[in-house]
Amino acid sequence: MALLLIYIAILGFICIRDLTRKPAALDFVVAGRNQGVWGVYASLMATMLGASATLGVAESATKIGWSAMWWLVAGAIGLLLQAGILTSSIAVFKPCSLPELAEKLVSQQAKRVVAIIIGVAWIGIVAAQFYIGYEFIKLFSISALSREWGVVIAGAITICYTMCGGQLSVVRTDKLQVLLIFAAFIAAAIALTIGGGQMSFEANATLPQFELLNARFGLQELVLVLFAAGGAFFLGPDVVSRSFIARTPRIAKLATLLAAISLLFFGVVITYMGVWDSTNYPSSTDNPIIHIGVLLPFPIKLLFSLGLISVLLSSANTCLINCAIIVGRDIFGCGSVRSLRTAVLVLGLLAMLLAFLDYGIIELLLLSYSIYTPGVAIPLVVALLACRKFKINQRVWLAAVIIGGACGLASAIAPTVFPKLFPVVGGVIAFAISIVSIKHNSVD
Repeated sequence: MALLLIYIAILGFICIRDLTRKPAALDFVVAGRNQGVWGVYASLMATMLGASATLGVAESATKIGWSAMWWLVAGAIGLLLQAGILTSSIAVFKPCSLPELAEKLVSQQAKRVVAIIIGVAWIGIVAAQFYIGYEFIKLFSISALSREWGVVIAGAITICYTMCGGQLSVVRTDKLQVLLIFAAFIAAAIALTIGGGQMSFEANATLPQFELLNARFGLQELVLVLFAAGGAFFLGPDVVSRSFIARTPRIAKLATLLAAISLLFFGVVITYMGVWDSTNYPSSTDNPIIHIGVLLPFPIKLLFSLGLISVLLSSANTCLINCAIIVGRDIFGCGSVRSLRTAVLVLGLLAMLLAFLDYGIIELLLLSYSIYTPGVAIPLVVALLACRKFKINQRVWLAAVIIGGACGLASAIAPTVFPKLFPVVGGVIAFAISIVSIKHNSVD
């Protein structure tokens, strides 16, 4: 418990310093747009290694084995495509958010529609981080903590220090948190391999055969993960927002490439932890990451606990600040630091309320991604690639956004009525309509 309080005090010192310096709007929104490779890379990794990339993937590994790794492999593929295709094109417009990019590519109305879709969908992303907060905090010997109080504590910490300095506080704390995350997971993986702590192995336990597809995770599931998760990493508000804070397009591209390679590495490590736990402790009902945290030798357990808290906060604060910027600036037109802080507070509280509901981590994320990828990512990519030579028909393009998002929403809220791959169908339709929206008369 004392270690948790010390950790919170360090974060508080960083953020209070930003608060007393009264950050300008540009600092609050894009961290001054002057970050180097380390700043962008650290913030990008801290953003991606959230609940879905740790507890979500590890829990999936207990059900589908090594195939769970596809969630992060899809993310790495999306990052590589982003660096190779989109980063330089986005940098030309110097946007502060994806809806602002939509405005520059299509129209102001497009900005509003995109902002509403992202604003609604991304509350679920923040809620997913808060949802699992109590599990992380319990590792600090707070065994009697309820889920509701865990959500409240995780939410309160995230909301408070995100309100202080916005993106500036997020980036500064990400640099510390990503080091803790790296050290924690590497040390834990090594401990699993060599043994120690309270670990006791089944007599003849052997890890399942390495296979990326199996009876429980087939081609249909792979297509959905590549589409939903890969699309969100390719042009997701949180991932792309890390490019907005870079000093130059070259820095953004290099940091994104390094992050893609790192994400593949963590895909192997985290899936290995899930497979290891389910093989050696098949009767355990806890999430593998949490269970492993209890079993580790005491010094590594402390480091692992700090790493898990960093996983929670670093991803949640980026999601929350981006959602607040989009809702505050792009929907309501409020650009002042004070109004954006209010948006952080309100949206954070809404995410906490959603986290009280009994959804799973991956379920919350897939719900959000299934709406976002066909409704925003695909039409926006088409507009971005076409903008240099052609104009966009606003009404037709907006139809692509609405139809694509509606297909994803329909699959999320009525999975028994609409097939699992219905968001993919919506993405294909949105892509076709987006192509039609390209006017044949070229830009002067």
